[in-house]
Amino acid sequence: MFNGVEYVRNLCKEKGISISSLEKKCGFANGYLNPKKLSKLPYDRALLIADVLNISVDFLMTGEEKGGSTGYYFNEETAKA
Repeated sequence: MFNGVEYVRNLCKEKGISISSLEKKCGFANGYLNPKKLSKLPYDRALLIADVLNISVDFLMTGEEKGGSTGYYFNEETAKA
């Protein structure tokens, strides 16, 4: 079963970022990203984590990019602005 917190921890390991530094950058309490205490990430927290890890929320939640090259924008002109 997919566990969002474990996935975030694996991403941090891949990027060489400690869990405690991610929690600090996001403004979370120390130990917030403990998979034994938290299994699902609230969307607002996932947005913060994705921003700090410099990935899309789609990638964070599913492990794959969705949408086109515009990311979360509806059209390319807006994405360029």
